Amino acid sequence: MVLTVHILIGAVVAIKTGDPILGLLFAFLSHYLIDAIPHREYSIQSIEEGKWKNSSKDFLKVFLDVLFGFLLIIIFLKNYSWP
Repeated sequence: MVLTVHILIGAVVAIKTGDPILGLLFAFLSHYLIDAIPHREYSIQSIEEGKWKNSSKDFLKVFLDVLFGFLLIIIFLKNYSWP
């Protein structure tokens, strides 16, 4: 599944619990619940096969996916006051 979705759902779960330890635990568990939903993933075949010379595009996909997720969190939390 796209990493952005995992990041956003984990952040929401962690914030809604109000407790950092429970938030981390529930965010971790939410990962497996999300993966139980049938979905498509983008291809990172070069990384999976260990073809490191050809894997720069795959690493770029993963990096941009994570970056986008964290940027969305920053945008959404701009007006949020931490407990």
